This record gives sequence, structure tokens and C-alpha cells, in this order.
Amino acid sequence: MDIFQKAVQYFGTTSDFREVGYILPDGTMLDFSDKQNGGLPGMRLLDHREVAEILDLPQTEALITFMNSGCIRVMPECPGLDISIYPTKKQIDVIRRFVNYYRGDVCIDISDEKGNIVTTFEYTEKTSSLRIIFDIRTVFQQREMFAESV
Repeated sequence: MDIFQKAVQYFGTTSDFREVGYILPDGTMLDFSDKQNGGLPGMRLLDHREVAEILDLPQTEALITFMNSGCIRVMPECPGLDISIYPTKKQIDVIRRFVNYYRGDVCIDISDEKGNIVTTFEYTEKTSSLRIIFDIRTVFQQREMFAESV
């Protein structure tokens, strides 16, 4: 069983953006409401570092490792996303739905492989999901071009 299957088994899944902790590479959204243990539906209750439960690593290291494996961290309370790996097509679809759900009023953080935020985009209401996805792609394309030139 891979870490994504373990994560789904441990946390469960949701279709409610208010409950999401991470978006997996296949577009699955992990349920961080903890409602299976008495948490409240409709809100993220668990800390992102809880992935340490399935990775057997210290908490912050687990969070960074999980993101570097291709998972997008979701902060519905902001609302925002933290992305460290170029999103898959299925993740792009979920990002589009997330942006539309919050009417474009979102924050996007781009992190490096060490977990440091290197770029932040803050969008206002009615920002198009196409614009936001374009900005995300541009950052990763620039990062790739820079890496090739070094």
C-alpha cells in the first residue's frame, strides 16, 4: 500500500472544500474535518502535520515529505493552497473548482522542496481560475528553466 492509499484509509475523503487537508495527485481530497472521530463537518479541524501518523516521520518533516510527493496542502480557512510540485491534470481540475467555489478570492503559496514559501499570490474576488492556473504554471515553468540553466 502506497502513502496515498494509506492517507485515504486513515483520513478518508471529502468533496467539501471546507474540510480538505490535501489534494492528492489523482485529485482525491483528504478529509481533515476529523468528523469520523467527532470533529465538526464543514470545517478543517486537523493540522496538516497529522500526516506524520501515516509517514512515521516527525510532524513538520512529514508535511514537507507529503507535499514533495505531489500533494497540495489546502487551507480552506484562508482560503488558500500551498503547492511544491507542479500539479497534475487532475489536481488542476480540483484547483479550478476550488477557485470557483471561493469566487477567485484565494491565496496561492508556492513552496520549495524544503517547505519554504518562495512565491505568494493573493487574488481578489472574481479572479478567473484560468488566470490563477496560468500563474501557477508560469512559476513552475520558470523554476524548471532556472534549474536547467544551472
